[in-house]
Amino acid sequence: MLGLLGDGTFGRVLEVEDIFSHSLFAMKVIRPVARYIHSAKIEYDILTKVNQNDIFNASHAIRGFDAFTFDRDHVTYYAIIFEELGKSLYDFLKENGFKGYPMSQIQRIAKQVFEGIGVMHRMGLIHTDLKPENLMFTKLSAKRIENSHNWPINVRAKVRKTFFQHDDPDANLDYFVIKDPEIRIIDFGGAIYIKDDDCHGIINTRQYRSPEVILNCQWNEKSDVWGIACILAELYTGEVLFDTHENEEHLCLISKVCGSYPEWMIHSADSELRKIFHQSSYCR
Repeated sequence: MLGLLGDGTFGRVLEVEDIFSHSLFAMKVIRPVARYIHSAKIEYDILTKVNQNDIFNASHAIRGFDAFTFDRDHVTYYAIIFEELGKSLYDFLKENGFKGYPMSQIQRIAKQVFEGIGVMHRMGLIHTDLKPENLMFTKLSAKRIENSHNWPINVRAKVRKTFFQHDDPDANLDYFVIKDPEIRIIDFGGAIYIKDDDCHGIINTRQYRSPEVILNCQWNEKSDVWGIACILAELYTGEVLFDTHENEEHLCLISKVCGSYPEWMIHSADSELRKIFHQSSYCR
């Protein structure tokens, strides 16, 4: 074990080295909590099936190499060995002052994500938690463009001031661009196989949750596509498309961007949420 790569609710990720080949990997060590371990075992099982059916890496899924248990201080831990990756799309966006990605790179990222999710959907698999944190670059390298006035999109001044700590937001416009935007899709802990009787309940991180999921209608693999659209908008603007934590506000924001809701969705909605709709303004 060489060092810590990150911490999370599930446990932590360590950088490890194979003492024979000297290759570097990421080891995800799960906290000794039954539900976390159960989810991790499902994740590794699903990822193994994706990797085995994807010899040409068309899924752009992270590679899982091994999983095992080990004991330490009389506690049994579960660990998964993955390929080591670079930063997540969110982390790079954050470190870049929440300035959007260049359109050419957004196009390359979009192509990879759509290809990967297409492979998974053809396998009958729904990821259920697509977001910038779960898309990672394969490499860390980036180049800096000094005093660049050619940002992909103008960022609100207060963000510039906060990031650069300068009274004049245009005084320093350094901008970082990832050299090779090759990505991997990670975190299959919430992935499920498509079954009509399973596709109910809440999935996805709030800001990337599709309206049929919010309304507790029956949903399907299209919920992944909604998440991808939210991600691409965020990569362009640097800001979350639907920045909310509450159902009614979220539904109103979606309506403002996408228009009124189809009648079937409102009629299939959870009874409590159905009350907030008015036929004249929300459905078509």
